[in-house]
Amino acid sequence: MTHASSPGYAAHVARLAQAQGERPVIATAGRPPLTCAALAARIDATRRMLASIGIGRGDIVGWSTADRVESAVALATLPGCCAIAPLDPMLGVDAIADHLARLRPAAVVGPSSRGNPIAEAAARVGVARIDLVARSNGPAGDHVLVPRDERTTAPRRRLPDDTVVVIGSSGTTGRPKLVPCTWTALRIASGAVAERLAITSDDVSAHLTPLHYANGVRNAFLLAIFAGASVRVLPEADVDAFLAAVDAGEVTYTTASFTILREVLARLEAGARVRRGRLRFVRVASGAMDDDESDRLERLLGVPVLSGLSTTETGTIALQSLPPAPRRRGSCGERLRARVDVVDEDGRALPPGVTGAIRVRGPQVFTGYLDDDALTTLTLADGWFATGDLGSIDEHGELRIAGRRSEVINRGGEKIAPEEIDAVLRSLPEVAQAAAFAIPHPRLGQEVVAAVVAKPGTDLREDDVIARVRTKLGARRAPRRVWIVESLPAAGGGKLARHRLAEWVGAGAGIAEVTAAEPADRSLVEAAIAGLWSAALGVDAIPSDRSFAALGGDEPAARRMRDDVCAAFGVALPGSMDATLESTLGQFARAVEDVLGGPGCRA
Repeated sequence: MTHASSPGYAAHVARLAQAQGERPVIATAGRPPLTCAALAARIDATRRMLASIGIGRGDIVGWSTADRVESAVALATLPGCCAIAPLDPMLGVDAIADHLARLRPAAVVGPSSRGNPIAEAAARVGVARIDLVARSNGPAGDHVLVPRDERTTAPRRRLPDDTVVVIGSSGTTGRPKLVPCTWTALRIASGAVAERLAITSDDVSAHLTPLHYANGVRNAFLLAIFAGASVRVLPEADVDAFLAAVDAGEVTYTTASFTILREVLARLEAGARVRRGRLRFVRVASGAMDDDESDRLERLLGVPVLSGLSTTETGTIALQSLPPAPRRRGSCGERLRARVDVVDEDGRALPPGVTGAIRVRGPQVFTGYLDDDALTTLTLADGWFATGDLGSIDEHGELRIAGRRSEVINRGGEKIAPEEIDAVLRSLPEVAQAAAFAIPHPRLGQEVVAAVVAKPGTDLREDDVIARVRTKLGARRAPRRVWIVESLPAAGGGKLARHRLAEWVGAGAGIAEVTAAEPADRSLVEAAIAGLWSAALGVDAIPSDRSFAALGGDEPAARRMRDDVCAAFGVALPGSMDATLESTLGQFARAVEDVLGGPGCRA
């Protein structure tokens, strides 16, 4: 069956080509750029080729992003012919096959070489293949597509005609969510961002992110195409290449993940020299940088560092503005064209300054996941999309994020956003990366713990980290345990995979698993108090060198424990509740022994 080409995107590119045909659209080092006129011609030629094998508007074509510049050209071309589904080439055969089985594409494009996982996965699922043949003597990313003499044996999925891309969003569960994006949604979201950031045909986006990530597809790439700007495709996550492009005046902005921008900051603070060139701004994506980090990066680059909120399902919904408009610390900026509300657990709108669940409504919101009706029902209701974020709208009408709803730590009924603890941990000069998370606790439900990565050449000790964080956050919000690790687990887009941290550090069973065994050589008084601590904390083994607070104790538990000790030994204990929380078992036992008149005998 043959279909017409997508009128929206293809017509938009054709209009750009008519107005400024020789303007570069995609550029890379060592090759002539692909011009706007050449892109329009490529869309028309690709449409005819795909139509000859029965693929057109409403069909999905999977695309391996193994070849970065060629994939950028495809991402600018295929939306004018069908829906492109960028695929992560680093996945194994099983994962790719599962992805293709869920997508049900009309065909998949990949390298023509034998033994590549895309080809093996396509054969396993029964999806027709199209070979990618690069041409080195043409403009950036020049290639031809050669259909194989195959046909899809698996059932083909049909989407609305104006669907331009299907993005696999990693989320927090590990299995990608398949999110379709229409030309209408892309046009509205991109138009709002381009207007706020004053993006014109003079701009060049420095593209560093993977082309199968939502940010790499929409904010860093298709936004520029929509706005009539250019994209300079750099090697993935290559900070040196980015700084060189800035220094050479080749780029005017970048939309990069917070992990990449933190590396840019580290290079600059280590002494890397770069001229501002034509750079106008830097936009943080796929997460957030701390305010202090943004301020330092802004000073070193000499341009604004902007924050916002985007989701794969909605595009950008809030974004800070360029100077001279104020940029307030901790803010994602004012809302864009979508309606954004903050609601309580019953869906009632909350007043400014009150934290609740963020939801979005408007024509840029997607209509549902491809193969997960249950998740669609859970997140979409009456046209409102629940982003999964917690936040508030401040007195200036700007959106502020408190954290992910699914990641909030519930410690004895107190709701703690892990991002608050992350920021304090990262403020320590020896800490390079940090993430707080929850582990099970038998009495409190969940306990606050954390994993940190030390900066090279620094001496980082767990007890010292806990103590310093406790002075800033208090005993209840400070982590009870800190693991010093070499790295933190990452999900798509460089985002932190917080849900994997407990397994990452080996604390899956909860607080009882991370306490050491009881020492055998302890006094009778200490052994007796250990039993009272165990009952108060719900922990079997009580080491002598960890404080009551570090083992999960709070003020009510400490008060009960002190009452039990006083009743058991017939004494009145001096000292404050804070001192009790900070005492180790050994220290507390010695205080009791002092009241009793001397050290107890050894068991």
